Amino acid sequence: MNSANFKDWFFECFVPGVANYLKLCGLPIKDVLLINNAPTHLATNELIKGGVTVRFLPPNVTSLVQPMDQGVLQNIESVYRREMLSQLLLYEGEHGAIEILKSFNIKIDIYMVAES
Repeated sequence: MNSANFKDWFFECFVPGVANYLKLCGLPIKDVLLINNAPTHLATNELIKGGVTVRFLPPNVTSLVQPMDQGVLQNIESVYRREMLSQLLLYEGEHGAIEILKSFNIKIDIYMVAES
């Protein structure tokens, strides 16, 4: 992500999408997007279009209000790795590790991520 991509996404995707949704709901086009203060985000005075504005979260609160910053992904990865190793150890006597890994497909991976 960089500033140009974020600006393009905000003005070309987010604002029109929010405006369409609010029109469908019969609501006034007034919205606030809360974002963290990442270096790729532009200043709030550059991110205003119509009734859609941007406000930054205070520093050091992102991990409190955004679940992905609370180690969710790290936990999923560790449980997924453990599940994969369990599968390898379970069938290692019958087949080699490479053959077991080659037998994995997207369906098996999805089930392992869901289990994680």
